[in-house]
Amino acid sequence: MRLRDIFRRIRDVVNKDSLHDNISINSEVRIYLVKDGKTLQSYITKNTWTPDGCIEIAKFLQSGSAYRPSSISCDGTGGSSIQPAGISRETSIVIYDATWAASEPERSGINTFRLEGNGLTFAITAAPTQLIKPEGVEMKIYWRNTISGV
Repeated sequence: MRLRDIFRRIRDVVNKDSLHDNISINSEVRIYLVKDGKTLQSYITKNTWTPDGCIEIAKFLQSGSAYRPSSISCDGTGGSSIQPAGISRETSIVIYDATWAASEPERSGINTFRLEGNGLTFAITAAPTQLIKPEGVEMKIYWRNTISGV
């Protein structure tokens, strides 16, 4: 689904023509592997907002009430793992973050991260490479979102 089609669905949900071409969602996912406070590897990748995520944004813009992301999950050959997401703000940027502790077991073949909450997947990103989070290494995820034109 193209972004323009998603915006049309958002407009249909809120029934406001003023949203047609005025909303822009810019997101990036920052992934860090950290040991003893030093970054071993870092990646920056883009993500795709799902139709469910866009509908929740539209509901929030219309009424101020919507489901919000509450966790970040990673999927790989070793299965899925989910962590609660913290939230912070920098001016017009909303950042969701999650950390997999160094004490957690190795996570291998990580290929996907998901921003989730209330049974919905808001956004999804492919890992830039098949990641491995070794035991003894912390993995930090920062999901940065800017919504402009509102």
